[in-house]
Amino acid sequence: MVQLKELRTNDRNPRIIKSEQFAKLVKSIKEFPEMLKLRPLIVTDNGEVIGGNMRYKALESLGYEEISDDWVMCASDLTEEQIKRFIISDNIIMGEWDFDIVFSDWEIGELKDWGFDVSLLDLPDTMLSDNEEEESKEETSTLKKYKCPKCGFEFSE
Repeated sequence: MVQLKELRTNDRNPRIIKSEQFAKLVKSIKEFPEMLKLRPLIVTDNGEVIGGNMRYKALESLGYEEISDDWVMCASDLTEEQIKRFIISDNIIMGEWDFDIVFSDWEIGELKDWGFDVSLLDLPDTMLSDNEEEESKEETSTLKKYKCPKCGFEFSE
């Protein structure tokens, strides 16, 4: 078992969640905690949550003091750069962004390379070239489709 107090949220997590969405997450975990085996908290060697900050907070709000070992996965093999990328990539399709953190901690080029929709940033024209603006519009008009090789589930990004 992992003591929840041994873990800590990422103070620089660029994603936020509204209270209505958070309530749904809490309800989901309360009714189906086993989902955390399939979508564990991802932590660094020092216990900082880099994936699943809102799930962590939901567990706290539900009164969990300890959680199953298989609800936590350590990202000990990732470099600092890979951790930064993971934080963005893991959150692309959920929640809302804290743009102050996004602007201060990540480069626009990196965000774009990792699949972040830069049109969400409402950037001044001076920050995007005409070509980048056009590429951004094209990227948002088409959905990327994925299929799980194990179970066949299909979803769009």
